[in-house]
Amino acid sequence: MLNKEIVARLKGGVAVRGVLTAYDGCMNLVLDDAAELDKSGEPVTRYGRIVVRGSQVIYVSTGEVAP
Repeated sequence: MLNKEIVARLKGGVAVRGVLTAYDGCMNLVLDDAAELDKSGEPVTRYGRIVVRGSQVIYVSTGEVAP
């Protein structure tokens, strides 16, 4: 999944999409070209490169964001 676009669903109902550039055993994620998504999967806020703490990740998918 490295260097592929993913969608990560986070605690608190947040979903982010970006290119997975790194991860570790704690499921910390580094995403490039990241964007926060609304409920329909449309970008709300664009961030560039972000680090997502693994304890906040519910799931990671290569597909579209689930409602």
